Parts: sequence; C-alpha cells; structure tokens
Amino acid sequence: MDMPLPAEAQVSVTFEDVAVYFTRKEWEVLTPVQQALYRRVMLENYSNLISLARDRGRAMDQGSTGNSKEKRRNRCLQR
Repeated sequence: MDMPLPAEAQVSVTFEDVAVYFTRKEWEVLTPVQQALYRRVMLENYSNLISLARDRGRAMDQGSTGNSKEKRRNRCLQR
C-alpha cells in the first residue's frame, strides 16, 4: 500500500512547470542526439504528470464513501 505524501510534498505541478522550450535558432544549434534526448525527456515528463493526475483521481475516489466505480460511471453519464 502506498503511503500518502506529507502535506508539504503535495504541490500541484503543471506541464508548463517542467517544460523547456527552445527558440527555432536554439533548436537548430542542438545536435540530433540532443534533440532526441529533449523529446524523450519531454514525453517522460508528460507521461509522469498524466500518471500523477490519474493516481490523484483514484485516491480521491477511494477517499469518498460508496462505490467509486459507480460514482465515476454516474458522473460520466451526467456529462
């Protein structure tokens, strides 16, 4: 079972907080290996953030009372 993080460690993070952007001129100076590394790191960051959001949603559902799957299904049907 996962232990919850201490309150000070629970900080909202957005993709913009971890994204690195290059100008076209800066990008052109990078070697192909550096460009590939950048792509891999950015995809990993995105994947990690999606995973955190998914885990947070599960934790919120588990913390509620009642059948969480049923509640999610009902929310989807209401939209």
